[in-house]
Amino acid sequence: MTKEEVCKEFGIKDIGDFSDGFHTFNELYHQRAILFAVIVNQNKSISWKSYKHENGELCFGGGWFIVGIDTPEGSYTYHYENKYWDMFDCQELEHGKHWDGHTDKDVTRLLSIYK
Repeated sequence: MTKEEVCKEFGIKDIGDFSDGFHTFNELYHQRAILFAVIVNQNKSISWKSYKHENGELCFGGGWFIVGIDTPEGSYTYHYENKYWDMFDCQELEHGKHWDGHTDKDVTRLLSIYK
């Protein structure tokens, strides 16, 4: 089923409006941005952000950026829309750092900051 079909099925205009009954995807995404900004801003010496990936291409063709933190267990990154740029008070790089293959399952790397 496509995103458009899901929206039509559930009577919503945007997939971000889909809810678990308590929060929409958009609300949870915003909360994640705030929480990651707190982690990044409290660890500026190991954090960075860039409008471009390592290869010099704009994130998703533009309108987005990548923000990362280099933990003892490896890097961890997220992409955010440009509206969140100023929330992340860290080093700005011309190009994002090399992606080491981490996935969402590696979020536990963030715990290594305080080990």
